Amino acid sequence: NGPVIKPVGRADVVTSQDQVDDLLESLGF
Repeated sequence: NGPVIKPVGRADVVTSQDQVDDLLESLGF
């Protein structure tokens, strides 16, 4: 249930840690 936080071998999925933090915050994590 939810997005994959650790996309193994897919560095293109996560462009920056800040973007990840913003995404998680928007999702309520």
